[in-house]
Parts: sequence; structure tokens; C-alpha cells
Amino acid sequence: MKLNILKFVGFFVLVAFIASCDQEAFEEYSSVPAGTAPTISVTIDSVTDSAMTVSYSISVPGRISLALIEGVDTPALADLELRTFETSVYAKFDDAAGEETTTFSDLDPYTQYFVAAIGYNTDGVASEMFLTDVTRTLDLAEPVLSGYSPSGQSPRALSNQPIVLTFSEPVVYDNTKGIHFFTYWPGVDVTVPEDSISVSGNTVTISYGILPFNNYCFIEYAEGAFKDLSGNPCEEVVSGVIGGFLEGIWFRTETDPATQLAVIFENFLGSYTCTDFSNSDSTSVDWGPYGVTISEDPDV
Repeated sequence: MKLNILKFVGFFVLVAFIASCDQEAFEEYSSVPAGTAPTISVTIDSVTDSAMTVSYSISVPGRISLALIEGVDTPALADLELRTFETSVYAKFDDAAGEETTTFSDLDPYTQYFVAAIGYNTDGVASEMFLTDVTRTLDLAEPVLSGYSPSGQSPRALSNQPIVLTFSEPVVYDNTKGIHFFTYWPGVDVTVPEDSISVSGNTVTISYGILPFNNYCFIEYAEGAFKDLSGNPCEEVVSGVIGGFLEGIWFRTETDPATQLAVIFENFLGSYTCTDFSNSDSTSVDWGPYGVTISEDPDV
């Protein structure tokens, strides 16, 4: 009986000793601080039309996650931590505070970007999210005329078809430069009225009205008649028959005048001096390359 009591007492003494050792070990372990949140910094060092160079640093050993973001909207913290952006960068500083530099390339010109970053010390304590100012990439390229319609001889243009110029990027029109519209055979040689020109993005529409039929038409303009949104001017376009070749912006119209008489009378006969006639007479005039006869209709 005494032996059993001694065993029972000994068991509880052993349990109490082990528990006290565990408590001391836990107190010793938990007394180590997790560390304060790190301080991080990000600087945009240089900008071109297609790249940004960025420096970033952390005040203690740890790691940084950052990304270059297009636009102005702050990203979700989870997306930044999980590095879901194509431009995400991850850097580790295992032994000491540090600084590194990276370059983001293949960026769009004249586009807004900023850098978002978050840092962690070696215990996983996070910094606040760091956001740089929004910075726009440069625009070093001039707008280039990439196409126009109607174009050339096929298909030949209708007489009331608008003329559309397409540039490599959005442009604005400088109305002090003017757009010259003229034909090969005499008849039209004018500066296009400003209210006949409209610009939408990279597309310029010239709604001149009724084009002269069966003629070669040309459009030309001076350097800087169109500029991109950062002010880079376009090159000059010189059109016409140059050295025996059709050059610049040109197209040919071909319309049966018999189907266009009402339009002709309304818009252009005055330009060809067909003004002295009355409904009781028969009048013949040349309109462009065609002869037009106006005679009385007894049923009208």
C-alpha cells in the first residue's frame, strides 16, 4: 500500500517538473520580439517612351514585392502580395537592409504608370503599401500617316465619298496650317474649309462634299498640320504628278454625270460659270470634262 502511494506521488512530481520546464521554455521563446514593420521606399529614376527604371529599398532584412501599374487605380493588396501582375518583381534581402534597381520595358508611349510595393521583415511583419506618383511615359515618335481612303485607282471613288486619313496614333488638327485639295484637270484648287474636317482619335475625315468626277484628286498638307497628343508634328505630305508619277495622297473619281445632274446643278455649276440660263431656253455648257445641255421640259 505504501509502495503504491509513493508511486502515485512520484508520478505527480514528475508531471509537475515537466510542466515547469515546458513553461520556462515557452516563456524564453515567446520573449523574442517579432520585430517592427520595415520601411520601404521606391523611386522612379528615369523614363523614356517605352521604359521606366525604378530603385527600391528596405530598412531591415526581409523582402519586397512590387509591380508597375498602368493607370491611376490602387491595386488590391492581395494581388500585390501574390504577384499576379505581369510586371511583378520580388526581391529578398536575407542578411541586411538593401537597395536594388529594375527596369520595366515594352511600355506604351505617353501612358500613365505608377509603382506599388509592400515589404516584409524576416518575421513576416508587413510595411504599409508604398505608391509612387503617377508618371507618364514620353512620346518621342511623330504621328505617321498609315493609310487613307479612297486610295489610288481601284476602286474608283464615288463623287460624294468622304476622304479619310488614318494616322499611327491619335492626332489633333492645327487649323493654321490648312489642307490643300486640288485636281489634275483644272477645276478644284482650294484649302479645305475647317468645318469640313473632323478628327476622332487617329482618324481624320474630310467631308468636302461632291468631288469632281472623272478626275485625279490630291490632298497635301504642311509639316505639323497634325500633331499627336504630346505635340510631335507630322511630316509634310506633297502630292501631285511629280516626275511623271502620281505621288502623295491621291485617288481617282469616276461617276456617270447623268446620274449626278441634280447634285451638279445644286453644288458646282456656278463654279463652271453655268449661270446664264432660263427654263425657256436650251443651254449647253462644259462641266469639267463633260458637255451638259439644259433644255426646257414642257411637262414641268
